[in-house]
Amino acid sequence: MLIDRHLKFQLPHPWKDQVFETKKIGTINFLVGPNGSGKSQFAKTLLGYMRSQGWDTRFLGTDRLNEMTRSPTIEQKFGGHFIQGFDKSRFGHLKTAGAEGSGIDTIVLLEERMDLRIQIEATLSHLFDREILLEWDSGRLIPRAILRGHNQSYRLDRDECHGIKELLVMLTHLYDDQKQNLIIDEPELNLHPQYQSFFMQEVRKIAGDPSIDGKKKAVFLVTHSPFILDFRSEENLRGVISFDLEYSVPKQVHNLLPSNFPYSSFMGRLNGHHKQFFFSDSPIFVEGIRDARIVEAMMEAKGVSVAGAGSCIIDAGGSGEVSHYLELCRGLGKEAHFLYDLDSLFRGHLRFRIKNDESIRLQMAKAGHGKNLDTYCGSLDKKLTEVIDRIFANGVPSNLEPLVKYLHSFGPHRSKWDKQSLRRARTSVVTATSRYRQDMVSVLSEEEVSDIEGRVEAIVAVLKERNIHLLPGGTLERYLPSYSGDEYAPTEVTCPPKTGPGNMLVLGRRKGERWPGRDIRRSR
Repeated sequence: MLIDRHLKFQLPHPWKDQVFETKKIGTINFLVGPNGSGKSQFAKTLLGYMRSQGWDTRFLGTDRLNEMTRSPTIEQKFGGHFIQGFDKSRFGHLKTAGAEGSGIDTIVLLEERMDLRIQIEATLSHLFDREILLEWDSGRLIPRAILRGHNQSYRLDRDECHGIKELLVMLTHLYDDQKQNLIIDEPELNLHPQYQSFFMQEVRKIAGDPSIDGKKKAVFLVTHSPFILDFRSEENLRGVISFDLEYSVPKQVHNLLPSNFPYSSFMGRLNGHHKQFFFSDSPIFVEGIRDARIVEAMMEAKGVSVAGAGSCIIDAGGSGEVSHYLELCRGLGKEAHFLYDLDSLFRGHLRFRIKNDESIRLQMAKAGHGKNLDTYCGSLDKKLTEVIDRIFANGVPSNLEPLVKYLHSFGPHRSKWDKQSLRRARTSVVTATSRYRQDMVSVLSEEEVSDIEGRVEAIVAVLKERNIHLLPGGTLERYLPSYSGDEYAPTEVTCPPKTGPGNMLVLGRRKGERWPGRDIRRSR
């Protein structure tokens, strides 16, 4: 369930005269994007707007532990503000600092709210075997902790580990039901992955519509962590707000995806690796882990660091899975690249996702191929089926005998093949045309082979305009000089790809263009 709440406010620098507006927010909202894309600035502006609307909102910045961190060297030279504890006469100042994003008021809140203190102590005791003690000494509040099984106490605010202090601060303000909204910048700071997951478990318990249940709150999390980006429902994915380095208006997934987007099946496949694309402007999607490793090796051979360029290579787990990301990345405005094996053209997933893409329809029309890619691909299907029948009926050169053997593996009568077999057969014919052109000419004709090549090249060129890179030579591993497996039914690559100019696949950056660039090409 999304919350009906109209947000509309002017975006700060570095945006220019732009306005963010939405009529719904999630109970949990994830602010994601590359470093430097303005997420923290947005969060602070959101804080001011929500307070101006009378919505009680708490903010925790990335420096929330600043006054709770001990530096013995600095204390020795310059002294420390809270060496002797928290002076009661300064509680008001601590609360003011808390309103600005510091976590220094957490100890004061625990002293004033016994219900919160009991809840926090129970949580820390369960997780870390800690007891919390708040002691008064000459008008100063001193927070202490005792590790169970040990008699000696120590300063909770100065000597405890950062991870536990992070949880102490964030959980205190998460459990505080006097605030309707909570904004946290990088909640993952100092937290082990399992405790990031624990924190999100607690967030899910508290997140809700405060106008319906006063004990619930709307939560906004600025994050770079796939463990914080914890999708458990369609609403969670709809609550993503994406930022980019072009400083376009932040995009909320809820306002982008069509009502028939397969949320449930998509989220079921998202793991920590897949979620990297939320944090990159220019992710690269490939079908499988083999493809990812090949591309990574080739980029390393070129001296290009994918991660250093702020990108990532994501193996989606099949061509159908890659196609899900097409729609999502397009909606989020990401300059994503999608690498497909040739068979994706005949399997249906790719065509279904892009058949209504207006830019592709326009490119098709400009090239004189009509405006319906699906129809154009259908005519190619028909042509390839005719070629398969011709190959069955005629003798072939020795180079094409493996092709004939592969086709016969689907059965001696083409009319009895199922759809999957026919798709594979069409892929194999295009592969053979790419690898053994002259032999195919001897079976067909120069005109017919050129017709097949021209149709495939036209499709490849149109898709390339949308950063969809279709490999006309077959699968990615077939482009490796070291590959020696079946040309039509590729097997696992057991040796690393060769490096240097002999590589047939190149993914790179043009001069003046931000990596990863726009061209994947086959070297001659």
